Amino acid sequence: MPKDVFKDKNTLDSFGEESKKKAPSLLMQGVVFFGGVTIAVLFAFVFNLKVSGVLSQNYRDTEITIHKEIQDEIRSFEDATKVAGTLLSYMGQRSFEDVRNEILYSVSDIKKMDRVLWIRQSYGGSWKATDIINMNTDSQGAYPEWSQDAMQNLIAYLVSSRSKYSKGTAILSYVPGTKYWQISEEPIVRSRPVAIVSLLPSDSTAKVNMLVSMTRFSNVIDDQWINEHPDVSEIAISDAASGDVMLQLGMKSANDNAIDDLMRGKGFIFTSGGSEWKVHMNIGQSKWASVLVQIQFLIIALGVAFSFVMAMLYKSVDTKSLKLKRLNNAYLQKNYELNIEVSERERLHNLLFTAEKEFRMLVDSVSDIVLEVSPQGEVIFVNRAWESITGFSVDDVLKKSFFDFIHQQDLQDLRSNFNQVFRGQRFSYQSALRVSKKDGSFRQVRVAIATVSNEQKQYPRLVVTITDVEAQQRTKQALTEVEEKYRTIIENAAGGFYQITMQGQVLSMNPALIEIMGYDSEDQMREKMNDAFRMLFQSTKDKARFMKELEVHNAIKHFENKVITNKRQEIWINQNARSVKDDDGNILYIEGSVENVTERKEFEQKLKQAKIESDLANRAKSEFLANMSHELRTPLNSIIGFSEIIKDEVLGPLQNKQYWDYANDIHKSGRNLLTIINEILDVSRIETGERQLNEINVNLNKVIDSCFDFAKNRMEESSELTITNLSQGKLPNVIGEELAIKQIFINILSNAIKFTPSGGRITLSHELSQTGELRVSITDTGIGLDEHEIDKALSPFGQVDTALNRSGSGAGLGLNLVNSLIKLHGGKLELFSQKGVGTTVTVMIPPNRVAQDSSKDDSSAVSKRDVSDAQSKIYKEQYQRFFSETDKDEAEDSSNPTIQ
Repeated sequence: MPKDVFKDKNTLDSFGEESKKKAPSLLMQGVVFFGGVTIAVLFAFVFNLKVSGVLSQNYRDTEITIHKEIQDEIRSFEDATKVAGTLLSYMGQRSFEDVRNEILYSVSDIKKMDRVLWIRQSYGGSWKATDIINMNTDSQGAYPEWSQDAMQNLIAYLVSSRSKYSKGTAILSYVPGTKYWQISEEPIVRSRPVAIVSLLPSDSTAKVNMLVSMTRFSNVIDDQWINEHPDVSEIAISDAASGDVMLQLGMKSANDNAIDDLMRGKGFIFTSGGSEWKVHMNIGQSKWASVLVQIQFLIIALGVAFSFVMAMLYKSVDTKSLKLKRLNNAYLQKNYELNIEVSERERLHNLLFTAEKEFRMLVDSVSDIVLEVSPQGEVIFVNRAWESITGFSVDDVLKKSFFDFIHQQDLQDLRSNFNQVFRGQRFSYQSALRVSKKDGSFRQVRVAIATVSNEQKQYPRLVVTITDVEAQQRTKQALTEVEEKYRTIIENAAGGFYQITMQGQVLSMNPALIEIMGYDSEDQMREKMNDAFRMLFQSTKDKARFMKELEVHNAIKHFENKVITNKRQEIWINQNARSVKDDDGNILYIEGSVENVTERKEFEQKLKQAKIESDLANRAKSEFLANMSHELRTPLNSIIGFSEIIKDEVLGPLQNKQYWDYANDIHKSGRNLLTIINEILDVSRIETGERQLNEINVNLNKVIDSCFDFAKNRMEESSELTITNLSQGKLPNVIGEELAIKQIFINILSNAIKFTPSGGRITLSHELSQTGELRVSITDTGIGLDEHEIDKALSPFGQVDTALNRSGSGAGLGLNLVNSLIKLHGGKLELFSQKGVGTTVTVMIPPNRVAQDSSKDDSSAVSKRDVSDAQSKIYKEQYQRFFSETDKDEAEDSSNPTIQ
């Protein structure tokens, strides 16, 4: 940099030091201005604290007052309904009109109701609804004229919601047949009806007796209420449980965003009618409060203005003394800038030299060959890429003709176009040709020739760019082959494939899909169908479900829906699809596959229908057997009773001994037949779901011992069987029905005795698994069963014909009844048998029925120790099942109410 520059710089700096003398002046101006502003802000801040305290206290007082008002107003609905219900309950011999007039006269708040209904259900199941109050509203109101179906829906809903008001009066936020009603637009008043239900005592004419009052919160909280509370600008009341908005009042806008903004506020909650209601309010400021808030800004504004005036006065005094100094400063500044400009030119020259060097390095790093050639084709410049592509060095091509390195077959066309570019007949030229390599071979490249303006030379500069495309060609060819391969697979696939945009435009579709959709060709399909979604989805509901799942998961598996083909055939299709997105996550298109599954769906439907018919037939059979069993037991009891009187010679001795034998046979046969009928009845009751367990804490050891004693007493004297109880005194207590458990083990022991030849063994053992499951096994050395005989023995009335099967041994219901009873306890029956070896029958009792402590013997009721978590779960399940069936019966009685 020249020395003169430093000289001028020193001169300018010295003047700058003099000009800095004005700094104290500027500092004083700032002190005056910002000091005044600071004082004004502090004063406004203190004033604001005082005002905020007053306004906060006023806000809290207003909120408490409004809270109590709203709570009292809404509870007045409930109180009015209770009073009206009380008057109806004590109606006595008075007429309905007298009671109705008394309600209208004595219950003042009842007039706030839109409609009051007295609803009753007779013991015959019919429903009757009587109006006490019915405010007439037009078809645009919240209460359109209810049809009989609509009234039935209302009654059905009230019956289903009985748990909410079973112990008193409840307010229901949902009333079927009503809608959200905008009462006025300025201010906005929107309200949803509520139902206040009071369950009245039943009487001699009504099984269910209730009073239903339907009203809106807007009947007491309306635009007049807003006018009486000027501090409240907006208010909304919602059901705290469901979030449904029951009242909007004073809103500036009726859209969802406005109510959402209000509902996000804190609000307060109160309880009325067994429900919690949430109230949100915007409490504004009164006029005097607004004035107080604005005063603080007025204080700040006056302080700023005063500070500014004082600073300007101080500034004007100092301005004139600086003007002369500024003129001299401008002269020195200009001289300094000229010296800087000279220095900048020298710096730019050095930068240009450096940039040229860097540009050379940059061009050498490019993978394409860059050449500058003369109009005659002589190479003036070439980068280092020439060496990597051709194998020739840069010195081998400089000052030589570029055309010497081109294949002879491509040379003529290249020269012609080269000359046209040189003469300006065309701006640029591109072509694929071959360039020679040092080893004598040629490489496929793409050549681009263009002109670049050159102000220093009379002829234009010709720049040649050579790009190696041989690798690209091989890659492109491979991609083409792969694409063709997969296209062939798609075109010949049995299933349909498609690609469609989000607007329903078809991008691609294979022949299989065109055939599935009933079109003869792709052209026909495109001509008739401009929206692919209409082809793939029969209903907008299916399309919405498909698009929602695709948006969430980006892919769909096994989406089944119905479509109508072009040939007007209804078919079922199964789709798999995914969304293809760009880098920003936007969906470009949807691609998927389609399979015609109509035959499978029809087959599934037939299977379901067959299953329903089979279940109905089986239930009809069970009900028939149960009814027949009841009918047979009545005469059979008489037969058994009279035969027992004759057998025991109650009325005197029989003269003929043969009569006594006949009576004994009749009594014995009757008892056997009664046993069979009881088994049939037990099986039928279990199959129809009527069999309930009377559960207690069962001492399994005593039950097994009694079963063994019973079985031994019924053994024939000729039977020489060894019966062993390996688990005597070791079994834990179980939770279940003692009679059912006895039936289980007596039937198993009876079968073991029946089918075990003389000299055989019968053994009982048990095992307690790690999971707590109890397995009690009875093993015999009887004849054993084949696999098909096991299935037959477990089936109803299934008997295995053997030499040991004695006459009068039963109806083949023993094992079937055992299996049903153990399933009723939540357990399983396992039967393992081998022909000629023997049979093992295992009763598996689940862990939740095995008592943890069996040391206490209490067979009369469930002991305190047994009421553990597992046993409590059993009782809870039985309790829920009992009451769910009871509710189901009541629901069936009230599912189709009749309005009289």
